[in-house]
Amino acid sequence: MLRFFSIVLTASLLTLVSGCSEYVEDFHYSPHPARAEIFPTPLQGPATQPQNPLKSVPSTTAPAQPGPVSTYPPPPPGTPQEPPLISTFATVVGVHRANQKAGIPLSIEMRIRVVNHGAQSAVFEPQSLELVDGEMLRFPPPVMRPSEPVTIPPMQAAVIHAWFPFPPGNTYENTDMAALQVHWVIVVDGRDVEQMAAFRRVHSVHYYYDPYWGYPYYYPYPWFGGTVVFRHRW
Repeated sequence: MLRFFSIVLTASLLTLVSGCSEYVEDFHYSPHPARAEIFPTPLQGPATQPQNPLKSVPSTTAPAQPGPVSTYPPPPPGTPQEPPLISTFATVVGVHRANQKAGIPLSIEMRIRVVNHGAQSAVFEPQSLELVDGEMLRFPPPVMRPSEPVTIPPMQAAVIHAWFPFPPGNTYENTDMAALQVHWVIVVDGRDVEQMAAFRRVHSVHYYYDPYWGYPYYYPYPWFGGTVVFRHRW
């Protein structure tokens, strides 16, 4: 009898704790985080030639571990592996419940960290941030903190928080939450460089000791346990 009441009490406490959480349960995404990089490339033609924004090209990578990261397309043989000018880390924090006091709607929360390795300042443009789901449904503009363009001095980093509200008539219950893709623009040396990161939802399977994170058995997509790199040259 005592064991029965202990189980009931534990279940009640778990329900109370989950009910007080800021996030909806079981919305986890991988990679955690994704990394997008900008590498220097010599300019072609005269300096006055207009430069078009370039888009990130996803690389083919294994789960994050020590050692080189493969890229697509692969660099020519003998190409030196110079360090990136900009490294951007993006992660899906989760589905945030509405919080009127904090000014946060029911939304998908993302966190972005921009690291400037270069010798010139870079600027993150919050107005460029865009999120789409697996059916290419575009989310409304996010609530940003900070909401103004963020200047990152050389050898410094900045963190940006974004809450993407669901489109009108949509919630996490009727939106394709299996895949998410986010795009943003960073201004480097006066030029707009577009970056992106793609995420897949992972589900938790709880065992007696520890939870195991992985994709459901019916989902034909590789599991990523760490960082996936999206490299780009400008």
